[in-house]
Amino acid sequence: MLASSNDHYARIEIMKSARMRADPTNTLPITYFGDAEWDVRACEQLGVNLVLVGERFKHHQRIKNFMPLDAALRYVK
Repeated sequence: MLASSNDHYARIEIMKSARMRADPTNTLPITYFGDAEWDVRACEQLGVNLVLVGERFKHHQRIKNFMPLDAALRYVK
């Protein structure tokens, strides 16, 4: 589900909006693909599974890019 800065200016609120649109019951697991420190902080605060894309930060779940796609999807919970 898509949410953007048109929904709110704060990243965490955008993520909450996307979650509610995708799963109003809030029972399905969420995986977030991000590339920056604020993504790490937001996911920690919300308890969201994070996969870091790129090499800007270290994280236990990290991919260089989305190719091959199956490598990225193995982290989805």
